[in-house]
Amino acid sequence: MNSYQLIGDVKINLPAYSPRIASAKRAGRQAQHDKYKYYETMNKQIKAILTDFSWVLLFPKDEKFTGKLNAFYEKLKEDSEFDFWDYFKLNDELLNFYKNSPLDVYVFTSAYIQEHPPLAAKLDGFFKETFSAARLNLKKTESDSYKTLAVEINLKPEEILFIDDRPEHNVAAKEAGMVAIQYQSNEQVMREVDKIIN
Repeated sequence: MNSYQLIGDVKINLPAYSPRIASAKRAGRQAQHDKYKYYETMNKQIKAILTDFSWVLLFPKDEKFTGKLNAFYEKLKEDSEFDFWDYFKLNDELLNFYKNSPLDVYVFTSAYIQEHPPLAAKLDGFFKETFSAARLNLKKTESDSYKTLAVEINLKPEEILFIDDRPEHNVAAKEAGMVAIQYQSNEQVMREVDKIIN
């Protein structure tokens, strides 16, 4: 039977109690609670950020370019006169977010673009250490690579937050025990990192 509320001389019918609606509301509240408990747990254990470089912190100036930045760089540097900043741009917003983080920040990248002198000079002081998969003979698609880096960083995998734009790299990091965020935008990453560490 529907209940009603009297407003002046008018009766406003209120919806009858529905066990299904009540159950859905309880489930929603529980999901929200579980989400906050998850972030609270992450907050207690995350001690470092391990971030990708290309397509997270470095982008091509040509917005139509969708290829691999390291391969593009290798081709460009065949011309000794080329100016790096004519072709690439740093993600200053996310770099500054990392710099202001209470956590140590490490880089795990595929090859060597970050070693280009003008770029390396700009990055000086931002990261605790940079790991190159090519130099360490590691593959970013293999979970053992992330376990190896955890040993290098001297932390357990579950104490490291990994950020990368490639789904397959995030899957490998998670399989190793790390917490992983897939980069889609600065706003999205900063929001998710804040929820986990604050």
